[in-house]
Amino acid sequence: MTIVTAPIRTLDDLRGRQAVVFGLARSGCAAARLLSDSGAEVTVYDRRPAGELANEVARLGDRAIHLALGIPEDEARALIRRGDLLVTSPSISPDFPTTDPWLRAALAEAIERGVELVSEVE
Repeated sequence: MTIVTAPIRTLDDLRGRQAVVFGLARSGCAAARLLSDSGAEVTVYDRRPAGELANEVARLGDRAIHLALGIPEDEARALIRRGDLLVTSPSISPDFPTTDPWLRAALAEAIERGVELVSEVE
């Protein structure tokens, strides 16, 4: 299945997008807030469990952001398959050997399907 979405030119173009943010560090929190405030349906994935991320979760405020924290690899893969916008920290890439092999493969598959992959910085 190929995913076809309109390119993101303005914040209004985020409305209704199924966004998955990878990492709940400072820039991941900021990206999740921006996406949510712009009308995207946001899921944040972090391999760390919720107990280690209480401060970061609190920074999200009362936004309707789904948290996928410390979940197994198969559930994370399912998140990637459902997303049409993947937002990664600069250290997560299908091209970097420092990214877990399963995640590199899942991101590469998503790109092949036409999913948009952007860095938090973008």
